[in-house]
Amino acid sequence: MKETLTSKSKAGPQAQFEISLKRFAKAMAQDKENKDAEKFAAEAFGQGTDNDKVRVTLEGGDALRLRFTMKAPVVKFLALMGNKDK
Repeated sequence: MKETLTSKSKAGPQAQFEISLKRFAKAMAQDKENKDAEKFAAEAFGQGTDNDKVRVTLEGGDALRLRFTMKAPVVKFLALMGNKDK
């Protein structure tokens, strides 16, 4: 018990949010402005696994740290969605 009370705090995730854009594209496609979302998701992510995730993590410790991570296919998907009207 003494060890627990006297130990120093370590940085660790306090909150984490993760979304799969491949799955979210199905919901986006329900809106007629985003009807091509599923097609763009298939083009950007292909058959890959875990390449469609966007993750936001808040870590505590001596200072708060906010981290935003995603892989390159996510950028491709967002670019396709941004250029859909062109």
